[in-house]
Amino acid sequence: MPDKTKLPVLKGRDALSLFSRGREVWKERVSAYSGIDFSGVEFSNDAAQVISFDGFIFPVPVLFRKSRFNGAGVSFRGASFDAGPVSFQNAEFVEGKVDFSGALFKAEGVVFVEARFGSGDVLFCDTQFGDGDVDFGGAEFGHGRVSFSGARVGDGHVDFSGARFGEGDKDFTDICFGKGRVDFVVTLFGHGNVDFSNTDLVEGDVFFRKTCF
Repeated sequence: MPDKTKLPVLKGRDALSLFSRGREVWKERVSAYSGIDFSGVEFSNDAAQVISFDGFIFPVPVLFRKSRFNGAGVSFRGASFDAGPVSFQNAEFVEGKVDFSGALFKAEGVVFVEARFGSGDVLFCDTQFGDGDVDFGGAEFGHGRVSFSGARVGDGHVDFSGARFGEGDKDFTDICFGKGRVDFVVTLFGHGNVDFSNTDLVEGDVFFRKTCF
């Protein structure tokens, strides 16, 4: 096994080039790097194209900070994030559906701080998060439906503080939270239904201070 600390980080256009070659080539070559950095990368100017990371495996930390996802939508269905941190901080999802359904975040530290989602649906259905913190603080959701239905969350801190939701329905049903604290402090849910039916809060504290429904 190579020493990961001595391997290079795949960045920018080089990272985009490897992604564009498809999932199988990605799987063969990504382990040659100590990390993947898509920070500031702009994905697709084709309004009809869905940007698909479906089934991609990320065996090393990956950053999408300030990345911009154009096109008809973005999909990470069934993707596996095996190492952390994983950061979409300040990422912008311009239009179309954003789908992380069935994705697996094994890594500690998942960050969507101040990410901006467009007008399409945002789906984290049946997504599994590890024991690290999950941070959507200050994230801005558009007018589509937002669903975390069936998600499983580990024992880390889950934070939606300062997040703003649009006019679509918000589905937090059947979620299993771990032992960590869950914050919806100063969260703005906007119009549309908000549903926490059958949500399992195992042991952690949940705070809704100054939350606006």
